[in-house]
Amino acid sequence: MRDKAQELEQAASRTDSSAERRRLTEKALRIREKSEQVNGPGSGTMDPM
Repeated sequence: MRDKAQELEQAASRTDSSAERRRLTEKALRIREKSEQVNGPGSGTMDPM
């Protein structure tokens, strides 16, 4: 899920439309929030070993 959020943020930075940028950024934020609720903060970003 975090990868998808990152892809959306990158797409938002490349678009010329402010409305599209806002939509993509908000969607990325919702995905990140959902990911943190499910997995906890920082989950999936570090090797557990």
